[in-house]
Amino acid sequence: MGYKKGQKIKLKNAASYESSTTSKISKRRTGTYYIWSAATRNGRIRITTKKSYAGKTPASKYVTCWVKTSAVKSTSTSSTGSTKSSSSSSSSSTTTTKTTTSTTSSTTTSTSTTVVNVVEATDVTPTTTLTGQIGYLGLVVFAVSASMVKTLDDFTLTSSVSYVQHDRHLTTPRLEFTGIDASTITFTLILSAYLGADVWSDYNKLETYMDKGIAVPLKIGDKTYGNYRWCIEKLVLKGSTTDGDGNWTSAEVSVSLISIEKKG
Repeated sequence: MGYKKGQKIKLKNAASYESSTTSKISKRRTGTYYIWSAATRNGRIRITTKKSYAGKTPASKYVTCWVKTSAVKSTSTSSTGSTKSSSSSSSSSTTTTKTTTSTTSSTTTSTSTTVVNVVEATDVTPTTTLTGQIGYLGLVVFAVSASMVKTLDDFTLTSSVSYVQHDRHLTTPRLEFTGIDASTITFTLILSAYLGADVWSDYNKLETYMDKGIAVPLKIGDKTYGNYRWCIEKLVLKGSTTDGDGNWTSAEVSVSLISIEKKG
């Protein structure tokens, strides 16, 4: 069967392991868990105790253990020992089937799951170059010229990987390399009408990218950052000055980005 990150599963007396390769069973587990990552290895998959922990890093903190895929049972299917037939009033997203034997009847209900993907728009790269342009995030352009100064401050790029630590009795632990984490970038965008920028025009573009999950390219100077594109996780606008009507004329926007890989 196919697995999805965050998928709710049931375990019943299932063997769990500290890694994908060890043959030693750490303990038997029964109850509700969640898929930490859909990736399988040696017929095993990583699980966690809360849906909100799925995919979170470092893996050593959020991964509970490895279990065999054969022990994983999705909670999208449930059954009862004896259920009377009911009228056909189910919604379009639910399918109900009835199986009858000489002594028992059972009802199986399956509910579809919706997966929201990152939007890979084709119109998020500037087609023209402004005078003094030094970079861009999507269609938000950074520039330094006589007519505009729109620059970045406090730029920080963070890259990391994940390890799982396996404790060993009376000796040092062993580390298992489990993969590369998504890179993150934070910076502050300086916007001022006195320097040729439009505070709300640029902020609204960034907010649209964030709210709609649109992945955008990031380029500063000659370097295009990341292997593909970036999604905006968080925006914080800090206003500085206003005009006579109370409209912001200068502000600092703190931007938090997370990298994504190209599909396929």
